[in-house]
Amino acid sequence: MFFLMWVIFYQLKTSDASVFSGDMARVYLFGIPSAILIFGALYLPSAVPQLLVYLGDASYSLYLIHGTVLSGLIKVVIKLNLGDFFDNFAGATILFIGTIIISCCFYSAVERPLLKFLNNPARWSRGLASH
Repeated sequence: MFFLMWVIFYQLKTSDASVFSGDMARVYLFGIPSAILIFGALYLPSAVPQLLVYLGDASYSLYLIHGTVLSGLIKVVIKLNLGDFFDNFAGATILFIGTIIISCCFYSAVERPLLKFLNNPARWSRGLASH
């Protein structure tokens, strides 16, 4: 689709230099083909790895506690005088992965059981019937 749009663009541009000279050129050259590609990709069958599904499920826990967890990990690093080992890309990556692991543990230990408990329809129907 991109190739086709560029061929059309080239043909029109060589015949008239003022064609696609405005802001709409980007829409015609990139926007429309991109929209078609994205809509087409929606219908492609795909298998999503379980790790990505799990991280997607845990994303709210990751969002909620990542700042606190990262702050705590940095405080531990400073307390252990390991700051020199963590002041580079590798150290930041280790802290990033540690934050994800701890946040996922929070998801498994707190959020998932809480959601299971709160989403139990029998629990709510018994409580509402007694009132």
